Amino acid sequence: MPGSTGRSSRGRAPPRPDRRPNPPPTRVIVTHRETFSELVYDDRILGVITDDDAQAAGQPRAAFAQQVRDRLVEVVTSTREEFSAWSIALGLAWAALASAISAALLWLLARIYRRVQSRVKPWYWRLTADPRVGRTAAARATRLESILHSAVFVVAAAVAVALIAVWVQLVLQLLPWSRPLARLIYRYVSEPIRTLWLGLLSYVPNLFYIAVIAVTTFLVLRVVRFVFKEIEVGFPAASQPDFD
Repeated sequence: MPGSTGRSSRGRAPPRPDRRPNPPPTRVIVTHRETFSELVYDDRILGVITDDDAQAAGQPRAAFAQQVRDRLVEVVTSTREEFSAWSIALGLAWAALASAISAALLWLLARIYRRVQSRVKPWYWRLTADPRVGRTAAARATRLESILHSAVFVVAAAVAVALIAVWVQLVLQLLPWSRPLARLIYRYVSEPIRTLWLGLLSYVPNLFYIAVIAVTTFLVLRVVRFVFKEIEVGFPAASQPDFD
């Protein structure tokens, strides 16, 4: 009817913005224009993808824009799940369990350390108290006791540091706020270890060559020694200097 086509001639009204605290990210749509595509959420433009962007990605613009939209929805959904009350409560429970297990392992390590150290000292006392043991042997036993105490301490300290590092990394990884820090620490720790390991692997061929040279030299020296010994046995006069 004339005069009543105002709203229908202008098309549908734009969707009303979603004012909920956590609006669903699935409402993000892709609007294709002549030379670009828009990621639109209600009345907001979240991003623009041009033909150059799609060309750099090696995909058609429509497919690339849809891929970006799906990735955006996936990231928002997973982030909300990570920061949900249930996920945080579950992470705190796992962190408490990991803390209890770590404390138990450290307590067990301390007991093993004290027991091993207590075994070393009586062994040293029995060894040095024996009258058949001379002063030189007693001095060597004293040095050996010191070395054993130091070795046990170093091993126990290394295990304790490893347990604490694993506990810290695990607890930081379980909570969403500290998860980026856990990844950063892991990268800082793993990169030097990886570089050191690759460096050791690069030296393996050189060590193999050195081992072959050492074995060959040892065999040659044994053969030379055997030959000269046989010469000495067969010709004793040849091995004695002649001063006449």
